Amino acid sequence: MNKFIIFASFFVVTSLHILLFLYYRNTPIITSLPNISNPIIQFQLTKIVEVEKQIEKPIVEEKKEIVKEIIKEIKKEEIQKPAEKIKAIKKETPKKVEKEKVQVKEVIKETVQKTSENIEEVKEIKKTIPTEQSTQKTIEPIPKIDHQENMLIDKYASKLREEINKNKSYPTISKKLHEQGNVIVSFRVLKSGKFINIRLISSSNKERLDKAALNALYDTKEFEVFDKAINKEFLDFNLPLEFKLN
Repeated sequence: MNKFIIFASFFVVTSLHILLFLYYRNTPIITSLPNISNPIIQFQLTKIVEVEKQIEKPIVEEKKEIVKEIIKEIKKEEIQKPAEKIKAIKKETPKKVEKEKVQVKEVIKETVQKTSENIEEVKEIKKTIPTEQSTQKTIEPIPKIDHQENMLIDKYASKLREEINKNKSYPTISKKLHEQGNVIVSFRVLKSGKFINIRLISSSNKERLDKAALNALYDTKEFEVFDKAINKEFLDFNLPLEFKLN
C-alpha cells in the first residue's frame, strides 16, 4: 500500500513539471526595449555636463583671489611684529644684568663675613676643651683595688655554689627519659644572705630540668651573711647548673 502511494505521488509531481515546462516554452519573452529613448538620455546628459563646467570655472577663480589676499595680509603682519619685539628686548636687557651683578656681590660679602666668624668661634672652643679635660683628670680619684675583698668574694661564691648543688635534685622522669642539659640561673644575694631576682638566663630546652634548677635556688633561699671586709650591699651571680647522667 505504501509503495503504491509513493508511486502515485511521484507520477503526479512529474506530470506537473512537464505541464509547466510546456507552458513557459510557448510564451514570448521580451528581449529589448525600443530604441526611441536612447537619444533623449544622451541629450539630457550633455546638457548637465555643460552646466557643471560653466558653474565650476568662476568658483575656482574667486578662491585663488581670496587666497592671494589672505597670504599678503598675513605676511605683512608677521614681518611687522618681530621687529617691534627685538627693539624692546635691546633696551631692557642691560638694566637686568646690572641688578643681578649687584646682588651677587652682596651675597658673597655676607657669606665671607659669616664663615670668618664661625672659624674664630671654632678656634676658641678648641682652646677651651683641653683645660676642661685636664681639670676632670685631676679631680677624679684613682680607684684602689682591694685584693683582700676580692679573695673573700671568691670564697663566698664557691661555698654558695656547693650549697646550691646540694639542694639540686635530678627529676626521676628525666632520668628515665635520659634527659640531659645545662642551665644558667641568675640571682642576687643581699648582705644579709637572702636571695632575690631569681631568673633563668639560659635554658636546657627541657622544662623539667629548667624547673629543677630554679627549685634548687628556691630551696636554698638564703646563705651566710657577708664578711665585714666585703664593703658591698649585694652580689650578683650567674650560676651554671649541669644535669648529666653517669
